[in-house]
Amino acid sequence: MDSSIKNEAPNTVVELAGELPHLQAVVCNGGKAGAAFKKYFAKKMPEQVRIFYLPSTSPANARLRLEDLAEHWQVILQFLT
Repeated sequence: MDSSIKNEAPNTVVELAGELPHLQAVVCNGGKAGAAFKKYFAKKMPEQVRIFYLPSTSPANARLRLEDLAEHWQVILQFLT
């Protein structure tokens, strides 16, 4: 669970993105992931990479119905084809 994450440490996301010239998007799954991405990486990502902060798909996230999650997450379909 997100609440059990302590002493987070960033990895090499920005460097990896720089090695992937066709990378179009990064998706953050949930609030904790989004907050960490904003803190460490968002301002350093290549300009062409779109960043999406989406609601968590975890079963622990009971605030949205499955249908509502699916609606939010449909934004990534454009990058999967």
